[in-house]
Amino acid sequence: MAYRLIFLTFLSSFLWCGVASSQSIGEVKDALTAHEYDDAKIFIDKIFEANNSPITPEKWFYRGLVYSSIANDLRSSVQNLDSEALFKSYDSFVKYKELAALEEVNGADTNLVKLYNTAVNQASRDFQTARMRLRRSANPADMDPETRFIFKRSVRAAELAQDLKPEDSLAYRLHSQVSYEMKEYRDYINTLEELIDITRDNELRYNYYQEMIRVLRDILVDSKTSLKVINKALEDFPNDEKFVNARLSLSQSIDGIQEKQLEDIRQRVKENPNDPLNYYNLGVVYYNMERFDESFENYKLCLDLDPSFFDAYKVMWVHYFNLGSNTLRGLTDSTAITFTDYQKKGKLIENQADSAYQLALPYLRKYLQLQPEDEDALKAKAVIYQRLHLDAKEEELNEVP
Repeated sequence: MAYRLIFLTFLSSFLWCGVASSQSIGEVKDALTAHEYDDAKIFIDKIFEANNSPITPEKWFYRGLVYSSIANDLRSSVQNLDSEALFKSYDSFVKYKELAALEEVNGADTNLVKLYNTAVNQASRDFQTARMRLRRSANPADMDPETRFIFKRSVRAAELAQDLKPEDSLAYRLHSQVSYEMKEYRDYINTLEELIDITRDNELRYNYYQEMIRVLRDILVDSKTSLKVINKALEDFPNDEKFVNARLSLSQSIDGIQEKQLEDIRQRVKENPNDPLNYYNLGVVYYNMERFDESFENYKLCLDLDPSFFDAYKVMWVHYFNLGSNTLRGLTDSTAITFTDYQKKGKLIENQADSAYQLALPYLRKYLQLQPEDEDALKAKAVIYQRLHLDAKEEELNEVP
């Protein structure tokens, strides 16, 4: 009798939990219908905090709806419920898509599409709020933590919008504005580069190129990258007078700077021939001048003095690895090569790439002995081993020449 009573008590408790969970989802639906988002948030949060029932796809779906409603509602009292509402909504719909049956996923896709507008609106709203705070600050040059947080949230919202609609330029433009306001100029340059790739309007693309060149040249003082951008701009706008003149001016400036650097570092080597850093820096200057043989001679002199100077190994393995990868890419990207041409030239090109990989491998192995957790280096090693058909334990090319 006692066992039967315990069992009935357990059964009634189990049924009550199930009913309570069902009623909670019902309460969430009712609160959403009534636009009572504060109540809806309380109900859905309680469901996820409870341990008495599994988190079903339906619950993830309604969590997404609740938080997207909060993120999309312009009432300040609702917005203040959760500053992370947009991102919680996105994560919930993605989780729902992972768990739900295929025929149920359309609802999540539809809401993710709608979430794009919410993300753009929040990015714009946060950007305007943070910029207003900055303008009103007693010292605009010194950004307070709260303003920086709002700017950062604006960037996250813009990046989310970019993921949801990669072909739409609006989110990228917002992202670029925020990055520039925060003086995150590298991020700004990267976003402008993405805008160039997705924009069809040539006038806009031309302006983006000009802006990239201006920031790289005048703010970041990165002449080398600026020159690369100018060369790319001339591929899209051949013989453009502004870009041609900019390249000529910058090339002359770079040549003058490099010659002065070369003279200075040679003097340092002469004054202190036992300092490995001097030879490394001399190698860097020669490398930037594309005088690779002289560059590598100095990297090796650096390593003779300090075998633990892993940056010297890195420059050399990256150089040969990129040479091999770019050689193969030139073969695989070519749509004009015929089977006959491949028989004549393809094997020769592949052998050139393999030779570059073989030159990279000993430097890469030495580098990994010093930096064993470098993910890029480990990926490069896997590529080379697969390409050269090497066994993972094979170390016959281990000695650095």
